[in-house]
Amino acid sequence: MQRKFQPLIEHINEGVVEFNLLLADHCKIKMISTSDAHMFRETVPGKWGGDVWPSSDYGGVYFLLASHISSDSLGLYIGKATMHTIGGRLAAHTKKYRNSAAFIRPSPDGDYKIEAIAAIAITEPSQVCIASSLEEFLLSRGVGRLGRLLNYVGVRPRK
Repeated sequence: MQRKFQPLIEHINEGVVEFNLLLADHCKIKMISTSDAHMFRETVPGKWGGDVWPSSDYGGVYFLLASHISSDSLGLYIGKATMHTIGGRLAAHTKKYRNSAAFIRPSPDGDYKIEAIAAIAITEPSQVCIASSLEEFLLSRGVGRLGRLLNYVGVRPRK
């Protein structure tokens, strides 16, 4: 499954590289590594507990990677955790799906099934505010032809 979402992960990482150009060296953000369980996890059907969430104890930016339930389209939800932890934000998103076999994210073109979760933790408490800027920066880039952006906050996504 990692291979399915690799183009989206690469797109996110390209955005992180661009964003890092705006930051001082000591504030640089790490790119997502799909081989690091603290940054990427495939979801486990029917098990939406914190043990399947990467970087659940930190603030930062998280990504819900999804497939359209009736086509080959991919979807991406980008969220931030600045006032709460990534685990807390994911708990809020998945609350009504805790006893379900899948987490479904609605979209104007149909429903998407969340199949993987990625996260970029910001472990330095004084820098967690950067998550808001990174989220907006990545949302403004959109996902191009790679799929559909499943949310936006403050900026209109590019298709």
